Order: sequence, then C-alpha cells, then structure tokens
Amino acid sequence: MHSIRLARTEDAIAIADVHIASWRAGYGELIPADVLDEVLNRREMERRWNRLLVAPEPPNAQVLLICEGELVFGYSRFGSSRDMDSILDGDTGEVYGFYLHPGRWGRGLGRSLMSAVLEALADQGFRQATLNVIEANERARLFYERQGWTLNTEAVDWYGQPQVRYRIEL
Repeated sequence: MHSIRLARTEDAIAIADVHIASWRAGYGELIPADVLDEVLNRREMERRWNRLLVAPEPPNAQVLLICEGELVFGYSRFGSSRDMDSILDGDTGEVYGFYLHPGRWGRGLGRSLMSAVLEALADQGFRQATLNVIEANERARLFYERQGWTLNTEAVDWYGQPQVRYRIEL
C-alpha cells in the first residue's frame, strides 16, 4: 500500500534517484543524451534537492512524495506560480515538477499523487494551477489531460524543446 507525505531533508537522495530515472526514461528521446548526462549528475542532483528541501524556493514551495514504506516512487514540487501573467492574478499555483519512477508508471500512483498535489494547492488558497510540459511529451500530456488539465498556452522553451502550459481549476 502506498502513502503520500511531505518530503524531508533526508529524502534528497531518494528524490534525486527518482528524478534521474524518470528524466532518462521520459526525456531520452526528447533531450540530447549529452545534455541529460550533464544535467543528471547524481551528486549535483542530490545537492540540488537537499538545498530545495532545506530552503524552499519560493518559500511556500512544497514537495510531496508517494512511497511504499520508506521507498520513494515519485514526487511533485509545487507552490506559487512563476509565470508573470499568473503572478498578477495572485490566485494561481504551479506544479514545478511531477515525476514517478518509470518502474511504477501505469499503476495509478500518479493519479493518487496528483490528487494530493491539487488538494495541497487548494489548501494554500490557490483557485487554479498551471504546469508546463514539453510539447512533444505525449505520454505526460495524456496523463495531465486525463487528470482534468486543459491546454492553456505555449510556454518558454526548455532544454531547447518547445513547451506548452496546462491549467486546471482547483
């Protein structure tokens, strides 16, 4: 049975491992291998996650984990929107990242984690949320659309790939 909980600083290594595995599986066809190799340095990724867990950016950012016992299978990082138009609205949250270990894809864990993330954003007082996804990432886009997200607009390129923004009412 899985559980969902807030991340703790001691989870940095497990989050880094999920981050690396999910990026390699999800972006391997979309982002050049040399770029992935540079970005997915395990030591640097662990440091990055330790820093984000100790001093969240922005300050209201949270990280939820989906676990089975002490094993971390996925995470989502979310908080206040970073998009200028949404910042002006003042009532929009953002999902900065949403990743599951590829060995757990298709088992319903993503639905459970997304539900918890949307509930947490609503509890923070947001009335809507956005997320960005690589336009060519069909698997992720289908997942988000099945969860009720709707295509909103184009977004800035990410690692040389065009992105689109999705939006959902909370």
